[in-house]
Amino acid sequence: MVAQETSRSASPRSTDDEELSWGSSTRMNAFEATMWRAEGSMHSPVLALELLDTVPSWDRFLAAHEWAVRMVPRGRQRVVQAPLGMGLPRWSLDPNFELSRHVARARLREGGGWPALLDEAARLAMSPFDGTRPPWQAVLYEGLPDGRGAYLLKLHHSATDGLGVGQLLSQLHSPRREPRP
Repeated sequence: MVAQETSRSASPRSTDDEELSWGSSTRMNAFEATMWRAEGSMHSPVLALELLDTVPSWDRFLAAHEWAVRMVPRGRQRVVQAPLGMGLPRWSLDPNFELSRHVARARLREGGGWPALLDEAARLAMSPFDGTRPPWQAVLYEGLPDGRGAYLLKLHHSATDGLGVGQLLSQLHSPRREPRP
């Protein structure tokens, strides 16, 4: 079991940043719609688990996610069903988007180590998405041996596939520890 904490405070980033084209379309293509509709019978989220040599500052972690959802429109979009179920669902900006509903931090149980991290990753992978919100979650895990941490990003398969997560993270990660201006 882990204790989770969320926060709404994060430092603002420059408004000069330009959105990435990744996930900017509001049209859901046939593959995305199929993955969305298959959720009831085929639960298969996309997970990215990154092992960190240290636990980052919580404020910097939140600020990075605030910046990321501004850069990637899909991070603020939820799925809206077509009227009467006729036609493809579409992506729509969530008018009630709150980062704190998507980003959390958790401390692994004392002495749990790597097996506890994998148990938590499996638990998160099997938990359903809230269909009224953008379909993603991120958790910063603390309590690993030697002061290490872990970052788990869970996305609905309608938003991306494994290759897409790799491409997305390569565009969003800083190549160094110091924050980019």
